[in-house]
Amino acid sequence: MKTAAAPASSRFLWFDRGGARFAVAMENLQEVLPLPALRTLPVSEPSLAGLMVVREFILPVFDPALMAGSAAVPRQALANAVILNLGDRPLFALIAEEVGKVIPLSAPRRISTPVRLPAAFAGELPAPGSERMLILNPNEFALAMGLTAPPPAVISQPGECAGKPN
Repeated sequence: MKTAAAPASSRFLWFDRGGARFAVAMENLQEVLPLPALRTLPVSEPSLAGLMVVREFILPVFDPALMAGSAAVPRQALANAVILNLGDRPLFALIAEEVGKVIPLSAPRRISTPVRLPAAFAGELPAPGSERMLILNPNEFALAMGLTAPPPAVISQPGECAGKPN
């Protein structure tokens, strides 16, 4: 299975959710806050837990354990929201039960699970106290969830669109 390129940063924040360990590049971390009561949506992607407000932004909150193929687990009363940004504003949040510390990581290896994981996961690494740690690629995740637009098609010559003549 092909995996997305890992973020360039070598410093990551790790966090646990549903018995799995995840990590995000520090360059994409906005902040970590206590998880408030979420506004749920009647019909949504199963991993979308709901919406939260952070200052003037309404953010979708996702469950990374569900994204990774785990069974649904109830949220703990003292859960956290790991808020990620792309650029200068918060874009989405992830549920985390335990938030660890910032650690340096080497390049992740290909994901070796029989379950097909979305491109939002750039790879995996062995993790202390855990079998593995999944590395989240916020750019690919935001694209897959429709939170950002794909890059524009390159038009090489007038009259061509995405490499195909009109």
